[in-house]
Parts: sequence; C-alpha cells; structure tokens
Amino acid sequence: MFAKWFNEYQKLSRKTRFISQFAAFTVLIFSLLSLYDVARIVHYNSDYPGNEQLFEFWISIIFQVLIFILFTLRFGLLFFESSKSFWLSEILSLIGLATLASFWWISRPPLGYYDLFPNDLIVFRYTSRSMEGYGLYYLLLSPLRKFTTSIFAIIKIFAKKGE
Repeated sequence: MFAKWFNEYQKLSRKTRFISQFAAFTVLIFSLLSLYDVARIVHYNSDYPGNEQLFEFWISIIFQVLIFILFTLRFGLLFFESSKSFWLSEILSLIGLATLASFWWISRPPLGYYDLFPNDLIVFRYTSRSMEGYGLYYLLLSPLRKFTTSIFAIIKIFAKKGE
C-alpha cells in the first residue's frame, strides 16, 4: 500500500514540479538578495550591528547561507528524473522547511516585545523585507502543497481499486 502511495505521490509531484522549482528558485534568490542587503548595510554603517545584537546578527547570516545552500541543491535536484534524486529533493525540502521554521522561531522577539512595538512585527531578523514575506509564504504554502499532493495520491489509489 505504501509503495503504491509513494509511486502516485511521485507521479503527482513530477507533474507539479514547476511549482517546486519556482518556489525553490525564489527562496534561494531572496536569501541571496537578503544577504546582499545585509552586507550593504554593514558596509555603509560600520557600527551596525551593535555589540548586543552581534550574536543574533551572525545567527541570521548562518541561517540565510544555510537556506541558500539547501534550496540551491534542491533546485538543482528537481531537474533530474531518477527516483534517487526525487528522494534527495524531498529530504532537502523537509530540511529546508525545518531550517526556515527554526530561523522563524529563533527570530521571534522576547515576550513583551509586541507590547512595546505593536506595529513592528518581525518575521525573520536581519533579512530583507522580500525574504521576510516570501519566507513566511513558503512556510505556510509548502506544507499545504505536500499535504494536498498526499491526499490526491491516496484518492487516486482508492479510485484505481474501485475500477
């Protein structure tokens, strides 16, 4: 049963591969542009970030580089047809999603921060606004796409049994 489901899931994922390629490409581009923005800000403002923000700043840089590497590898693997590359792509997708979610979790401000600044909601610290927005959309829509694909694969298996 699991083998049939996995085959259907793989077929459906390959039919919608363009969506995955587009999403991986935009995440890697936005993370690269975000790194460029951070480097530009640091270059023009030599005292940024302050000593109290230095640890958070470097954590943000490390996460953005890791996200860039993971999604670049995933984007490259999505062009191959083998089952092995599909597995690696799915594993990298889960690792990338977990990394993005971890980055979001670490970027959450301490308790009471929103009481002080209710209009300044931070999604990811030390990133560009485009990375903040698209990263959040990816965190919400990527699991939804995988879940929908899984449900359709189950429906197709049961539809074939009924025939």
